[in-house]
Amino acid sequence: MMFRDRAGLLLLIVALAAGALFFSSLDRLWPLADADVNVSPQRLIPHAREFLRSRGIDVSRHDAASALRHDRFALDYVTRTWGLERTQELIRGRAPLYYYQVVFKRHGDPDSVWVDVSPDATSQVVGWGRTVQEDAAGASLSAERARELATGAGVGVERGQTQRERPKRRDHLFVFERDLSREPELRERTTVTISGADVTAVQRTLVPPESARRDARRREAPVAALQMVSFVALGIAGLAAIVVFLTSLQRGEVRLAR
Repeated sequence: MMFRDRAGLLLLIVALAAGALFFSSLDRLWPLADADVNVSPQRLIPHAREFLRSRGIDVSRHDAASALRHDRFALDYVTRTWGLERTQELIRGRAPLYYYQVVFKRHGDPDSVWVDVSPDATSQVVGWGRTVQEDAAGASLSAERARELATGAGVGVERGQTQRERPKRRDHLFVFERDLSREPELRERTTVTISGADVTAVQRTLVPPESARRDARRREAPVAALQMVSFVALGIAGLAAIVVFLTSLQRGEVRLAR
């Protein structure tokens, strides 16, 4: 196709600029990881089922699905603070930046079960949990007894504990943390949930300093606006290019090759 007027040339320039802006933001939209991001559900789901079975949780009749997850905020902080090479080392070390989550659900059952799996060849379980209904019956353990259960699942020093009275049981939540780096600051947090007398969730996250969260909000506002503009501009430019082409075709200014 030959552009014979300034409008067509201008649209081409706008489309190229919008496309360049879009593709330059790909590393933010889809961060790249030194990990297997295409592990099949056929490998993940049986592995997760076996782990749950070892804990006395039967999901043999549940439907299952898996998806790759990532902690966008922590990933951005680690990349900015330490660089790509150190970030990839953390990912290879099974830090909870990237992980697969396998979710089990059975028709008619309000509860669900999930297992978090590392995205490497070992497919190591890095977290898991199950929901428990508000009115489900269970024990009312003391904080000391619940702490004994949580300590076996937690990693690091206990940073906090809360408890909540349910209609027929008492739940406890314990937070453990360990320093991955003191300067710059980065901590790993493990949250352990005790429902009645059972451990029902173990979840790992990376915790950047609060100042990083404030800085991220300031950075993301103009970036988000710029990305939105690029999407809109690319769409408008594409639509306008089609209109110009069809108009030129109707006027006989453009001929289709045979």
